Amino acid sequence: MGLQTLEKHAGIERALAPGMSVIAIFLESLGGACLLTSWALMYQEIGEVNRKLPDDQQISYFWFHMEKVVKIRREYRRLYPDSSIDFYREALGWAGLVLVLLGAALPGLFKHWPFH
Repeated sequence: MGLQTLEKHAGIERALAPGMSVIAIFLESLGGACLLTSWALMYQEIGEVNRKLPDDQQISYFWFHMEKVVKIRREYRRLYPDSSIDFYREALGWAGLVLVLLGAALPGLFKHWPFH
């Protein structure tokens, strides 16, 4: 008798989605935390860049797109060449993406995709 059958007979409902494991949830949570921290560092960069730019050239905190992210990165590196915040923001962003994808792939969510 497997675990799912035992749970069904005992009337126990699983709190996890089918196929999810504690490790997958941990990886997803850790990835989300990395992405959230990366996002907060992006807002810090915008604030620091805006302090040195004139009012008519300041960067808005809303509506992100690739061109805007590249502009923030370029201006931040120009104004603060010795700062490591940009490195940490990018590292956390990539680490978060990898962890979220790994957490999603772990329980086999991608097994039915055409390229699998």
